[in-house]
Amino acid sequence: MIGLIFLCLLGSSLLASTYYFIFLTPGFSFLALIYICSFYFIAFSVIALPTQIILRIKPKRFSIKYLFIYIIIAYIGSFIFSILFITSLSSITTSDLLVLLKMGIYNAIVFWLLDSIILDEDYIL
Repeated sequence: MIGLIFLCLLGSSLLASTYYFIFLTPGFSFLALIYICSFYFIAFSVIALPTQIILRIKPKRFSIKYLFIYIIIAYIGSFIFSILFITSLSSITTSDLLVLLKMGIYNAIVFWLLDSIILDEDYIL
């Protein structure tokens, strides 16, 4: 079960960092991909993993309720990490908030899909 959770976290991190490079950066660097992927892995481990563990008490595959919970948690996590890495909150623009919203929705959907596909309902933490 731990291996499947690790696979879900790693897959979500890889897909999130790929989305980041395709839509948010002009160039590609393998070293930067590893850095961004590890950053997403830590972020997912800190924010999404506890939510996943709580939701796995009553597992449901492709539950819309779980998707909305993941979206809310993704927004909270995006906001927290943006506060940590942006020096001044007054420098946040509307386009920055739009990017955070898009990334939050994308990350929540990817994590929810991988959670529903990889982790079977028979496995309860």
